[in-house]
Amino acid sequence: MTPRPNRRVVYLRPDDLHRLPLQGMEQDLMDGDMMLVDLGSLTHMPSQQDVCKRRVQAMGDGIGYPVFSLNESDTLLMVAGARMRVDTVRHKLGMAIWNQLPESEF
Repeated sequence: MTPRPNRRVVYLRPDDLHRLPLQGMEQDLMDGDMMLVDLGSLTHMPSQQDVCKRRVQAMGDGIGYPVFSLNESDTLLMVAGARMRVDTVRHKLGMAIWNQLPESEF
C-alpha cells in the first residue's frame, strides 16, 4: 500500500474584510505545501490588492521562497513549497510554451 501524501495545495483568497489569512502559512510552505493566492475578488480595489501582494511577497522573502504570478493581471499568485521546483524557462504565466518543447515532451 502506498503511503498517503503529506503535501497540500492551499488555496487562499481575501476574507470578507479583504484580508489574506496568511498566519501559519510560512510553516506550511516549509513543510512542502504549495500556496495559491487568488486576488481576483479585489480587482475593484487596486490599493488593497497591492497590500495583499506585498504581504505575500514579504512572507516569501522572509522564508526565501519566490512568489510567481500565474496571470498577466497578477491576481493569481503561487508560492511553491519546500522541495518543489518551478520551471521558469519553458513556462510563461503558468502556460507551457509548446513550440519550445522537444517532440518527446508533448
